Amino acid sequence: MKLSEAIDRVNAAHFWTEELSATERKQLSRVISDSYAKPGAYAGTFALSSSEAKAGVLLFTGERAVSASAKHIGGEEACRALRLLNITDKSIRKNLDAATASLMKCLDGAESDKEHRMGGNPGLFCCGRCSVAVWRHILAGGFDRHDERLRAGVSHLKKLRDGKGKWQYFPFWYTLIALAEMDVPEAIIEIDYAKTMLRRATSKTKSKDEFDRRRSEIARRALSKLK
Repeated sequence: MKLSEAIDRVNAAHFWTEELSATERKQLSRVISDSYAKPGAYAGTFALSSSEAKAGVLLFTGERAVSASAKHIGGEEACRALRLLNITDKSIRKNLDAATASLMKCLDGAESDKEHRMGGNPGLFCCGRCSVAVWRHILAGGFDRHDERLRAGVSHLKKLRDGKGKWQYFPFWYTLIALAEMDVPEAIIEIDYAKTMLRRATSKTKSKDEFDRRRSEIARRALSKLK
């Protein structure tokens, strides 16, 4: 099993509130942990396979991430998945803690780089995709200054609105799945901005595939925040 497949399985179980067996939880955690510090790992965290890194990976919501973005997101999502699995194995926890510490240094560095268009903000990273991956890691319990980072990061979306319900640089559905999990006022404001797009998604009578089904449910959950 590839790292991206293990991450997607954990995310799907969490999203659909599916109880994983102890055996599967152990298998998934081991697949993720065994990729720690392998060649190609972003900042020495969890590594995609060479084929995954070359072709890119699909995010949980169906958008594609490639190159350095895919590697960074893989590291953040791997940490998130291990936190969701809540594994107590000491060797796995050690790898998770080390990976999170490494990513924390990267996040602090991004905040201090005020010359970068995404810099100077405790809740943003190098680009939109990577920033959302950071938010999802935070939502699973990673990093520090949780509310501060989420509120600061999401507040930046207002500057990037395209006037059509989406944002520049930020993949729509990957952003929405994070916003739908947040309990900060800035997230509600951006969900309200995107509500027309979300209502269109919930009005579909048939799902073409699993990603379509996920997106419809994300839209439903996001819109429920407005009530």
